[in-house]
Order: sequence, then C-alpha cells, then structure tokens
Amino acid sequence: MKITIILLLTIIFSFPLCAQELTQQEKQRIIDSLDSNNNRENYNALLNVEKYNIVEAIPKLESKAQNGDCTAIYLRLLQKLGSYNVQSLAHIAIDSSNKCYDPVETRYDCSKILIELGDYSAAEYIIDYYNNKASKYFFDITLIPKIIDNRPDLLQQSKTVVFDYAQNFRGSSFTRYIANAIIADKYPNDAVPVLVNSFRNEPDDASRILSLWLLFVIDYSELPELMRERLVQEPVPSYRYIIADSLLKEFGTLQNYRFVKEYAVNESDEVTRSLIENEVEIFVPVPPDSTKLTLDLLDNLINYVDSVLTYTWLGDLTFSNELKNILTTAKTNLQNGDSLTCRVQVKTFQDLVDNVYKDSLNSDPRFVTIEGWKFLYWNAQYILDRLPEPQANPNLLVNLKNSLGNQIEASNVMYYESATSGWKDAVNNGDGTFTVITTKPTVSVRMFYEYANQTVHNVTAQNNTYTFITVNAAVELRNSSGNLMPAPSGDQGTVQYYADAWRTFGTTSNGVAYKELLPINYSFRMTYEYIPNDKQQDI
Repeated sequence: MKITIILLLTIIFSFPLCAQELTQQEKQRIIDSLDSNNNRENYNALLNVEKYNIVEAIPKLESKAQNGDCTAIYLRLLQKLGSYNVQSLAHIAIDSSNKCYDPVETRYDCSKILIELGDYSAAEYIIDYYNNKASKYFFDITLIPKIIDNRPDLLQQSKTVVFDYAQNFRGSSFTRYIANAIIADKYPNDAVPVLVNSFRNEPDDASRILSLWLLFVIDYSELPELMRERLVQEPVPSYRYIIADSLLKEFGTLQNYRFVKEYAVNESDEVTRSLIENEVEIFVPVPPDSTKLTLDLLDNLINYVDSVLTYTWLGDLTFSNELKNILTTAKTNLQNGDSLTCRVQVKTFQDLVDNVYKDSLNSDPRFVTIEGWKFLYWNAQYILDRLPEPQANPNLLVNLKNSLGNQIEASNVMYYESATSGWKDAVNNGDGTFTVITTKPTVSVRMFYEYANQTVHNVTAQNNTYTFITVNAAVELRNSSGNLMPAPSGDQGTVQYYADAWRTFGTTSNGVAYKELLPINYSFRMTYEYIPNDKQQDI
C-alpha cells in the first residue's frame, strides 16, 4: 500500500512538469498564431507564450511591437521574456504613436514602461495622459513622485496633477489616499487644505482616518482643534476612539484631557465609551520636550495651578497661592544657580499636592481631584527628573512628615536588625531626622510619635531615606439627625485616643476635632455631657 501511494504522488506531481515541455513544432504553432486575424486565437497565443516562457517568440513580438496598436501588451511580454530591446522599442512606439487608434494611451503605456526601466525622457506623456483623458480610473498616481524626483522641468505640472487627483478623483479611495500621501511628502507646506478637507469630508472611512495620520506627519499646528471638532462629528465609533486616544497621548494638555473626559460621558457607543473612559483613567501627562528649559517648565506648572483651580480640580484660592509661592521660590533658587534647593521646593510642592489629594478625612476647603493631581504631580516629577539629586546618605535616614508634607519632630526612632541584637535606638540628628547605622541590607524601623508607634519592615538600609507620614485624623460628633453638633458654649465633645493610656486628642469645634497621628489602629473616646463613647478605627 505504501509503495502504491508513493507512485501515485510521483505521477501527480510530475504531470505539470511534463505539461511545460513543448516540442519545437508546438512552440512554432503558438508563435504563428500571434499573426492570426482571430482575436481570440491571437490572445490565447500571447497567454501561451507567457505561460511556457517561449523566448523563441521574441523576434516576432519585437516586430509586432512596432506596428502600433497593442504595443504595450507586446512590450510587457518582451520584458518578461528578457528582451534587451524593450527600451528602444518603447521609444519607437512613442514616435510612431499617431498611427495608433489611441495615441495618448499608447504614449502613456510606453512612457510607464520606460519609467520602470529608469528612463524618464518621455515622462511628459504621463502628464499628457492625465490632462487629456476624461476618465482617470486607469491613471497610475504612483508615477508622479518618481517624475517629481527625476524631471525638475515637470515639477509644476506634476504638482497640478496630484492636487487635482486628490481632490477630484472619485474612483478608488485608496489611490486618493496615495495622492494625499504624495502631497504630504512632496508639498508639506501646501498640504494642509487638502488633508484637512479629506479628514473632514472623505466619504471612505479608512482614507478619512488615514488623513489624520498624514496631518501628524506634516506637524499641522492646529491639529488638536481639528481633532476635537472631528471627535464629535466622526460617524465611525472605532475612529472616534482613535481620535480621543491620540488627543490624550499626543496632545495631552489640560484642555484636551478635559475635553475628552467630558466627551466620554456622552459617547453613544457603549464599547467606545468604555475604551475612552479607560484611557482617561490611565492617562499620564506627556513628558515635555527635552529641549524645553526647566525655568519654562516651572512657569508652565505655575500656570497649571491656575488652570486646575479654574476647572475646580483644586480648591481653595489660599491653597492655590501657597502652591504657586512654593514654585516661585523654586524658580528663584534655580535662577540663582541653586538647583539643589530648587529641587527641595519642587519636591515640597509635589508632596503637598499628593498629601492633600490623599487626605480624604480632611474637611478643610483644600482639595485636589484626581484630574488636578495628574497634571500637578506628574509635571512636578518631570521637573524633578531634570534636577540633580542630593548626595546619597551612606546610611538610612528616617524622618517624619505631617499630612501637609511638612517635616515634624518625632519622639524617637528604633530599628531592628536581628533577634540577637533586638531593637536599637537610631541616632537623633537634632534636626528632626534620625540615622540608622547598620551593615545589614534591610531592617525594620519603628517610628514613635504622640505616644503611639508604627512599624515597617524590609526597609533598604543603605543609601536610603524613609519617610513616615502622619494622617490628619478627624473625629466627629453628630446628633441623632446625623448633623454635626454646633459649638455654642458648653456644647462641645472631648476626644481622647488610646496609646498605652488614654491621651488627649482635642475638643470638637463645630462638631469636629483634628489631630495628626501615625496611620495605625486606635481606640477613640468621645465624651459628651459626661457620657463617654468608645470606637476602634484604622486611620
């Protein structure tokens, strides 16, 4: 059975090879058919010459190529058969084209073959074909950039052709896109009206969105405004997503971010709305151009503070002024050549923004929304990335900051290396910081503040700074209706918290008492009208 299968496969696969082997008589019969007056027989002969690669037909084809009509067909076949006379025959055909049925088309076909052979001497007939043919359907627009590059004398005519084709040809939308691409490449200064019109009005969906890419290529200065316009008007949901995504990633300004965020709410397509909302959620402002001066970035960040305040992504005015004052000081430091102090100020700005954003318990007027945080925090980070870092401490430096990002004084700091050595006191530097001196790669660190302590583990102990941050804890006193208790004389609550003993937290004002504490679990006691009420809470 196996032998039979192998034999059968051999017969099947060898058959086409046998079919290619023609006798000389069969070849001659096909060559003679090239002179047939029967169009069908003549056409079949051409197909067989190509199919069986009958090079013996070259003399006959070269003779027929000089007779006028169908010249391009013969020249194409001669190219495939390897004739060395195609170029000269094409010139002969052009010179004698007036005797053809369609001289304009003959010259066009032959000129196209010449261009493929690297001969641009007859390229003007490509332009002539476009200008004289009512139908442009068979016009090869890809010839134009070759003519532009090789026939300087035809530059203006070529430009006229490609612009007319891009704006008026109503055949293949893909070739209109090719024309637009040629314009963007060869005439970027004149491309804007054509590409803008295509992005707005091109009926073919794919060509329309490809026009957006070409506008990126020529660096169109008003592209963000145009994209905002098209985002609302574009009929294809997936393209609306592309426009919104590009606005965020390529032009991620405050204005564009806000526009896309607000647009997403009204997006009619559920999938597209979900995709755009996800891009808004994960959005991070684009890093600035590396050539932009750091001083300019500080000015931009100051302006961002004003903008996010206007958008109500930050409150209040006093907080806004505080942030701008920090940045103004940073700018002055940098202008005076003190980049290290500038870095400290920018880091203070960033920490303050971050802490106010995260401090959800704080009911004072200051706030930063996620939208404001994105622009203030990340643009501060881009400035920090440019500024030199202070020399690393060879040990572990530990400090404590409050919820506003300001350093405060801790009671003590201890660290743990191993069970053998146990807990040890860190060195008090007298400036609110503590130094852990150890040879271990990591340690546990315990911060003491207001009678409580917080412990963290696996802290890198070499060339590192670790910051503990307190929380501005708020304890509220509300009446049976759920409203904060007012504070007339004698109508206040007294608050305590437990840290090895009951400690004083404070007295409510307008129903609320505040205190900076380490973020751990506490028991709180509210005493009102001599009656205590205890509650345990993580902060």
